[in-house]
Amino acid sequence: MASHMSPHSCEESQEELLEFQEGSRELEAELETQLGQAEHRIKDLQSENQRLKNDVETLKERLEQQYSQSFKQISVLEDDLGQTRSIKEQLHKYVRELEQSNDDLERAKRFVATIVSLENFEQRLNQAIERNAFLESELDEKESLLVSALESKLAACRNFAKDQKARKAYSLDNSNALNANTTSYAQGLSTSLYDKT
Repeated sequence: MASHMSPHSCEESQEELLEFQEGSRELEAELETQLGQAEHRIKDLQSENQRLKNDVETLKERLEQQYSQSFKQISVLEDDLGQTRSIKEQLHKYVRELEQSNDDLERAKRFVATIVSLENFEQRLNQAIERNAFLESELDEKESLLVSALESKLAACRNFAKDQKARKAYSLDNSNALNANTTSYAQGLSTSLYDKT
């Protein structure tokens, strides 16, 4: 069949072959160009990928460091919180003790005030007793003076009464004697007059 191909067909086939080869070379060149670009792109992507990996590693290290620091900070904060709670409990206990001490102090102050009040009362009572004793002494002295004065006056009155009684008796005796003398004198005078008659 090929032996029967005409020269014209053979030329067309050669032209087609040449066109195909030319197209193939162009396609190959284009593919090579694209391949070169792809390889270059791949290198760029690989470089970018490596850079991103490095960035990821760096970020990972930073995150690990931050996590470690955060963990340490959390541990420190937890310790601080525990200490703060312990201090708070101690402060509450101290405040309760202070309140109890304050109550005890208030009771002690009231007790001392009561004692002081009793001491003041006792002191005032002693002063009143001393004043009453002094007044009683003065009253006793005045009463003694009054009794002495009354006794003196009573004695004077008795003496005066005795004197008056003595004077009255003396006057009565003198009056009786005078009456007797008068009677005797009258009788004598009467007898004398009778005799004369």
